[in-house]
Amino acid sequence: MTAKEITSRILALSAADPTFTKHGIEILDLISDFRKVKINAEDLQAVIDLHVHFIQIKGKKTASLEDEVARLMLFKIPAKIQANYTDTVAGKTVRTDQTEARAMFVTLLRHSIACAKSKDDKSKRSKLRIAQGLGLIYLIQTYFKVSGLKDLLFSKLADNDNEVSEAALDALENAFKYEHETELTPEEEAQISKHIGAAEDDGTVVSCCNIMLDAGKMDETSAQFIIDTWKERNWYN
Repeated sequence: MTAKEITSRILALSAADPTFTKHGIEILDLISDFRKVKINAEDLQAVIDLHVHFIQIKGKKTASLEDEVARLMLFKIPAKIQANYTDTVAGKTVRTDQTEARAMFVTLLRHSIACAKSKDDKSKRSKLRIAQGLGLIYLIQTYFKVSGLKDLLFSKLADNDNEVSEAALDALENAFKYEHETELTPEEEAQISKHIGAAEDDGTVVSCCNIMLDAGKMDETSAQFIIDTWKERNWYN
């Protein structure tokens, strides 16, 4: 099956079985099968439309399906775009169709931002959707230039939900790693420092230090001192 055929079949089964009591397993199998297919721009839009379809339906089962579509379909797309539109020439990876690949990344990025900015009603479902939108931004950054999202990422870094905050931190770290962003304001530096102070694991501290390093606000010696100090305070006391 093609990606478009998979999404069309899922929508048909959803319409025929709104309670997902008869076709739930088949839908999950179809979502899983997405990993095997290549995609084009039309397929991408079909997956996004499928995700939006489940977002708009209330209920525990549709919440689960929304999650499955995000993790097993949307999260696979950045690597699929890269694989479909690149080739190795003289030992270097080059885009075979810059225009098509860029258009697909832009489309996926818009949906990612929409999810990250979606209404936060404090429910587990809405928090997961926001975190997954941020996670998609993180994945896209690996392959495609993404700028202008620093304010959004810092706003989500301050979220009380751990999944949202961690996803925002991952995306910020990637933004500076790939030089999509290069500067921190004094307020942003203060927020990173505050995040280090409240960190519950050393991975968070390392990510914060990486951002400061890549922004030129810290040298490696200072970063290592901060990491070691955190470990001494939290591991050995």
